[in-house]
Amino acid sequence: MTPPILRLGALAAMLALALAGCANQVSMQARYDQSLQRWQGATRDQLVAAWGKPTLDQTFLNEETLTWMVNQDLHPAQPLPTYAAPTNAAPSIILPTVAPTVPMRCTTQFQLRSGVVVGWKFDGLACGAPA
Repeated sequence: MTPPILRLGALAAMLALALAGCANQVSMQARYDQSLQRWQGATRDQLVAAWGKPTLDQTFLNEETLTWMVNQDLHPAQPLPTYAAPTNAAPSIILPTVAPTVPMRCTTQFQLRSGVVVGWKFDGLACGAPA
């Protein structure tokens, strides 16, 4: 049985890692939002020239929404199996834990009125504006 102090230490370490991940995601989202601010007041033609053809183009009343979606899965390098040959037993193969594919998605939407950007929103982990 694991001593309570070690369990508490492990729990504290996991909590610190989780909080660091959240803080990192929040700062990444803040940087992306800041990078989108330069498009405030841009025209539809300027957006399409920089971002390419939108994935979706919707118009409702006097507002147009242009949507770009990114779907790029991250495939981490997979470890190779290792072989163990203990002196007093038969050799064995140790299969490593397979790293999962990480879905990297981002949806960025710009709202335009009279052909000019008036707002935006985004969602996902793979967000990055074109240069």
